[in-house]
Amino acid sequence: MKTGQRIVILLTVLMGLLSLPLGGCENKLTRENYDKIQVGMSVDQVTAILGPGEKIVEGAGKKLAEGMLGDITMAQQRQNQNQIKQGLGDLVKNRDAQTQREAEGGAPPAHPASQPQPRSGAPSATIAQVPPTPAAPPGRPPVRDRWIWKADRIEITVDFSDDRVTTKNQDGL
Repeated sequence: MKTGQRIVILLTVLMGLLSLPLGGCENKLTRENYDKIQVGMSVDQVTAILGPGEKIVEGAGKKLAEGMLGDITMAQQRQNQNQIKQGLGDLVKNRDAQTQREAEGGAPPAHPASQPQPRSGAPSATIAQVPPTPAAPPGRPPVRDRWIWKADRIEITVDFSDDRVTTKNQDGL
């Protein structure tokens, strides 16, 4: 065999070996696969259908929003502390006023239980002011992620909340 023929055979074999991996790389971004994605699927299930995707990392906007949320939370805590201080101040003021009346020889105010009770059906003269109960702190916010799959001019975007599909969008199918 001549050297030229050997080179041609070697190149043919190399081309064949290089094209083997490409045979398994079919485009998984199809309308059929897109339709298989259902709300509630995990990231792993979607990856099994579409192949590896890319997680979209949120930038400065997310950090800014988290910072604003932290500022709002701190402002709410300060407001709650001020309301507590005001309530304690009112209690101290009332106690001091009662002590002052007793020191001046006045009778202490009668206990509400010792006062005559209104007849049934008669409107009550006193209304108890109960401060509103603060809302319970919310639980851990859900972890939200967005993944994208791209090929040629096709894009499939899937949103996840706590590793479960919430929404899906496509462009180019």
